[in-house]
Amino acid sequence: MKNFFLGFVLLALGISCNSQTESEYASILEEQHARYPAMEAQDWYKLVHQSVFGAGHAIQNVEAAHDWLIREWEDLDTVNNEPLVEILGPDSMYARINLRPYKSTGGRSDELFRVFLQTANQGAEPGDGFERYWQSLREASRNRKIAVSLDALDSLYSIMSAEGLPAIHHSERYSRLYDPAYRVVSCELLREMQHL
Repeated sequence: MKNFFLGFVLLALGISCNSQTESEYASILEEQHARYPAMEAQDWYKLVHQSVFGAGHAIQNVEAAHDWLIREWEDLDTVNNEPLVEILGPDSMYARINLRPYKSTGGRSDELFRVFLQTANQGAEPGDGFERYWQSLREASRNRKIAVSLDALDSLYSIMSAEGLPAIHHSERYSRLYDPAYRVVSCELLREMQHL
């Protein structure tokens, strides 16, 4: 019954893991731009990176990652207009769970951390996902569907690809304006979570 209810909720929200086409990725980019218009090149890079690699980089120290979530959780203001779940891309195995709406629906930090840790331990087989998503991002920039310059994207990509496509933080501007508080989890594991 819980799986049926979750499927209904995700369907109602227009959320469907692993079933979006490339044209739907353009819609995801436009939705992200509408929701977070101050996104800079590094925020777009972070979106593409999380779409492909998840957030395994955040779990190098399990105890520190848990403490970080608890501190963040205790300081949350649950009044917000964020979506509960944001699917990160077509064929992506990952989604962001925004902490504020999750907490406000009765979600538990221990359950979220368990799923976050389990996701990080799964690893990722990105294939050509990063390049495909990045080219779609460049196309959205070229067509002015999102407000980031192609030069800024290309410059950042040149640096990041030379370093092996590492994970990076959100820009200072994005962090200041939107105060992001989320965890990246496996779409498959969403079905196990209550309060979604």
